[in-house]
Amino acid sequence: MSIGPLDLSNANTSGFEAVDAGKYDAAVAEMSWDQVKNEGGKTPVGTPMLKVRFKLLRNLAGDTDGIEGKSVFASYVVPPKDYDPKKAAIMQGMIANLFIGLGDNEEDVKSKKFEPDFQDYIERECIVTVGREPKKDQTGSIIEGEYNNPVKGVRPTGSVTAASGLL
Repeated sequence: MSIGPLDLSNANTSGFEAVDAGKYDAAVAEMSWDQVKNEGGKTPVGTPMLKVRFKLLRNLAGDTDGIEGKSVFASYVVPPKDYDPKKAAIMQGMIANLFIGLGDNEEDVKSKKFEPDFQDYIERECIVTVGREPKKDQTGSIIEGEYNNPVKGVRPTGSVTAASGLL
């Protein structure tokens, strides 16, 4: 398939600029199931994984400078049935805390019948705690001057204020 010459004259090649670590008002932009793809990881290839993209709205002080259009990402692996029970409980807790942070009732989330419809979460607002960590290449070596913004936690909107700083 050929589409002819590409006009990339207006392409933004500046790359991804990480935001500062901190707490931000955000909204769910995408939520979907995927699966572990890398061999040799902590869970086998094919293990279900929930992927979420949050779009940042503003910092908790209400500022949008440097935040507009930025996204941060989180992945939550569903542990296999034969996984270490203590580690599985922690992994399940991370997923439960995501949905509780998005406003669902803890009792509903922890019921054996919880079956979220991801479309219901799109545009749902929350507070995300974002880290800022050096980016690494596939060998584990740090890429100088580049950073990732992992999501460290999700809380309900209004549960944290700029003045409180508590999570």
